[in-house]
Amino acid sequence: MTGHPNEQARETFTFARWVWDITAARAIVAGRPHQLIAVGPLHSYLAIGLIRVDADHAMSTDLTQPLILAPLPGAGGNLPIDGWHRIYHALRKQVEYLPAVALTDAEGDQIRTQIPGWHPLARPAPAAAVPRPADQIRANTPSGRLPDGAVRDLVAAHLDSHPGQGFTIGELARVLGIAKAPVRDAVRHLVADHRAIRTATRHAVRYTSASGPATAL
Repeated sequence: MTGHPNEQARETFTFARWVWDITAARAIVAGRPHQLIAVGPLHSYLAIGLIRVDADHAMSTDLTQPLILAPLPGAGGNLPIDGWHRIYHALRKQVEYLPAVALTDAEGDQIRTQIPGWHPLARPAPAAAVPRPADQIRANTPSGRLPDGAVRDLVAAHLDSHPGQGFTIGELARVLGIAKAPVRDAVRHLVADHRAIRTATRHAVRYTSASGPATAL
């Protein structure tokens, strides 16, 4: 699941199985009043490569230009579809908030398409054929080990991309490809930092995202 801005004559943005027409989105929101969103919760998307940017270009971007947010189907929240270079820039300079404009559900549907060939009833590839997030990072690290902070970023990104859905330590460990002990330590820090919520029932202790993809103030 990798998001990336596509530099074409007509700009698009791809995330998971969705493609948004950024050129059309800009025309829709032109002149619309903006709100401020906190960029801190978006750090995890960049940290583990869910969204990729050109770092050099990012640092030359104009932080006064509003981001564009669009509803993320099935997630119950908004995702920036235009402005990830500005988000990277803001995070590097410790700017906490950026201006943003949000598309409505109807507007999002109007400019969003699904990647050809994907079908909701298609049989998924065998689990062994799909590298888990931690495995992908290890494969690209000379030492074969996860860098400092990577476990926390992986857990945070997984929770943020499944807003409202709770996960046990074991479930997080399995889906991410990480042992339970470091996952347990990561969620403890995320709860302490108010980035995750711990919910205990008679049957299990689960953790959910405290922020979701992006929330306008």
